[in-house]
Amino acid sequence: MVGEGAALPAGNTQAYSNQNGLIHLIPIQPTPPYVLPSDRYARAYGKNNFGQVVGGSDTGTPIRFPGVFCSSGTGIHAVLWESGQVIDLGTLNPGEGSEAYGVNDKGQIVGRSGNNAILWYKGTKTNLGPGAAFNINNQGVVIGDTFLWNNGNRTELLSLVPPGSGWTNLVAADINDQWAIAGTGTHSGKTRGFLLSPE
Repeated sequence: MVGEGAALPAGNTQAYSNQNGLIHLIPIQPTPPYVLPSDRYARAYGKNNFGQVVGGSDTGTPIRFPGVFCSSGTGIHAVLWESGQVIDLGTLNPGEGSEAYGVNDKGQIVGRSGNNAILWYKGTKTNLGPGAAFNINNQGVVIGDTFLWNNGNRTELLSLVPPGSGWTNLVAADINDQWAIAGTGTHSGKTRGFLLSPE
């Protein structure tokens, strides 16, 4: 598992993993002089089966408790934690923030940079269009907040739902290797969880 907690007594959000016991995942280095380590921000969102963990970190100037899965402000960058090291994944454009939300077993990483979804892979950054990408399966299929991206093609989620189903406002969160998609949406005026399975 990966996740977050507050550094006590009154510190910032910190990233953790339970691989080989509880591990504190460090923010992007170095920590500037006169800044307490507990004031640095880091959040872990996802991991793969090879122990790679992805998330976000401040780049040196502490940023207090940013929202979860929100457009990251300047000064937060997507990161990869691997083999005890933290790697700054950068952003699509200068002057914007980024965070990474999911990673597959091939090391393909997805997230958000500014207001656009992004795929990082082997040093290349691919803009997936507006929104955020929350996960990627081992075939490289990306699930975003309102879209599915596969091999360069972007498909809106609502177009995958049968006509007359009654579903609106779909927001996806995860996809597996069988292309089953989980998320939330509105059905009959109420917020519901959904599982969208391929035929």
